[in-house]
Amino acid sequence: MIAVQLYTIRALLQDPSSLGGVLGRLREIGYRSVEVAGLGPAVVDRFGEELKRADLIACAAHVPLERLTRDLDAVAAECREWHCEYVVVPSVPERYRSEEGYRRFAQEATELSRRLKPSGLRLVYHNHAHELERFGAQTGLDTMFSAATADSLHAELDTYWLQFGGASPAAWIRRFKGRAPLVHLKDMAVDRGNPVDAEIGEGNLDWMDILGACRDAGTTWLVVEQDNPRREQFALGTITCGQEAPESAAMQILDAYVDGGGNLIDTADVYPPVGPKGTSEEIIGRWLSGRPPVRDSIILATKCRGRMDGSGNSEGLSRRWIIRACEGSLRRLQTDHIDLYQAHQWDPATPIEETLAAFDVLVRSGKVRYIGVSNFTGWQLERTVMIARHLGFSVPVSLQPQYNMLAREIEWELVPVCIEEGLGILPWGPLAQGWLSGKYTRDMAPSGGDAPGRRPRPRRGGIRPAQHRAHLGDRRCRASRRHRARRATGTGRAALAGGPIALSEEQRSRLDRVSAPATPDYPYRLLAEGTAERRKLL
Repeated sequence: MIAVQLYTIRALLQDPSSLGGVLGRLREIGYRSVEVAGLGPAVVDRFGEELKRADLIACAAHVPLERLTRDLDAVAAECREWHCEYVVVPSVPERYRSEEGYRRFAQEATELSRRLKPSGLRLVYHNHAHELERFGAQTGLDTMFSAATADSLHAELDTYWLQFGGASPAAWIRRFKGRAPLVHLKDMAVDRGNPVDAEIGEGNLDWMDILGACRDAGTTWLVVEQDNPRREQFALGTITCGQEAPESAAMQILDAYVDGGGNLIDTADVYPPVGPKGTSEEIIGRWLSGRPPVRDSIILATKCRGRMDGSGNSEGLSRRWIIRACEGSLRRLQTDHIDLYQAHQWDPATPIEETLAAFDVLVRSGKVRYIGVSNFTGWQLERTVMIARHLGFSVPVSLQPQYNMLAREIEWELVPVCIEEGLGILPWGPLAQGWLSGKYTRDMAPSGGDAPGRRPRPRRGGIRPAQHRAHLGDRRCRASRRHRARRATGTGRAALAGGPIALSEEQRSRLDRVSAPATPDYPYRLLAEGTAERRKLL
């Protein structure tokens, strides 16, 4: 079974008013269980109630040794309320980190385990790297567990720290067969010669071997954690590069985005809308050429379909044009491959089978890693995915639609298709071309390319208006990234610094209410009403 380690989102677990929303979001993502750690003092009393309301269970709780020794009865009461089975000592203090100290901890653990047993709780130890220090023929971890009986002390083996300590995570898991009910899944990558946290599957650990070892060892819980998430939640859109942002400003924006942790840059061959086509790609290409190491650390996305000139032969999604357009984008971007190549719009003049065949050729050639689509309707997206699967072609992995609190219509068709088919959603225009950024008041006229629309409301609850936009991406469609074009590095830095935030249920409900679009009577309202009772069964 899989659980999420709450320490990963500890910054969101300090405010009681947002606790329910955070736990509810975990349930929406698909988790059914959590491992407790990182709770703020103000949320502990409400945690059990909110956990139950979110329909989650707690498989284990991390409790510092000092507190467990001092307040064991209170810890046991909390764990019973949370329906925990395991109490985990996350590490031992410095005074135990010797051969004699590890033996002493094992003796104390035996007594703690005896006192926890009447509450139905089992004691577990979570390793770091320091336990792998050798004392003669044995490591500290060996010393600790050989000095404690098998029924008094169990292990939660941490894959990251075992790898960090120079050991094989899979080998250690197999050594602890029958004694490692929990395994802490954390990946490791290397950044400029230094080990760093990575999302599972994006680092260097051998997960097939590790998961096989967990099966062999009889591990019950696989606990997912990333101590220091490195992936930025915002993509950088570059539609303004070469138009409202001249090259020098565009370079500053790109630098600020990457320096702030961003790693997905999105463009298109027709950008900017006004001016020479391909200028945005050319600027990005010159930026990349001056920073060779950056290319391997970013996801570079672009699009084809738009009209590049007036000849009539330089647009669409035909085989001829897709391959020519890709070659042109590669040349302008000064790269040998595109990470995400997207159809900018549906092309009614070209059979989708021809379009998918051309994309598949590019993927197989190595010029494109993944394909996606943008600005498709629900039936177009579903048809594209189904035909790609039926013909054995590369299947789109993402949809890039407009989505914000002023434009939520994708919830009727597109979001359900993406959830059903497993596509990521990369919303463009999350700030509605500036209207949700907070930079306008009711009496201000828009500037530049900002389009008219409903005026934003002032800050409420200490949250900047620009941060409200995350509500829809996080709660409604489980967005892969939120995509924004930036005209000013100051605004971009503020946006990068804006997360993470957690909205209370009241704030979420209010935002849902004030931004809800009018649902057409047919077919959407009829279907919503007609399926309401059946949906309760899900």
